[in-house]
Amino acid sequence: MTLNGNVTSKKSGEYFPIKSSLKFMVNAHGGLLDPYDQVDLWWEVSNGGIGEHHSHQEIYYKDKSEKTDKLIFGRDVAYEGTHLLRCRVHNKKKNLDITKIFVVNAYKT
Repeated sequence: MTLNGNVTSKKSGEYFPIKSSLKFMVNAHGGLLDPYDQVDLWWEVSNGGIGEHHSHQEIYYKDKSEKTDKLIFGRDVAYEGTHLLRCRVHNKKKNLDITKIFVVNAYKT
């Protein structure tokens, strides 16, 4: 997470101030990402806005036009509430399909 130029690591379920920038990266072991060309990834955000941001209940995906590597996903925290980031990794050759969920509890500063 980056806020006011300061970089720090946080865990799922921790609190993140609005206006912070988040960068997620897949860190896999056991050959999940091999062979790389046989791996598909989907990044999904489910916004759960509260308070004045209660109307933000969208679900959206990383767009194919985004130029970052498929293993990386970044967003700015914009809405107060609990937001879920799902990362689904599918290795077609090894027939592995794994989803991990990261919880962002966003608050106003």
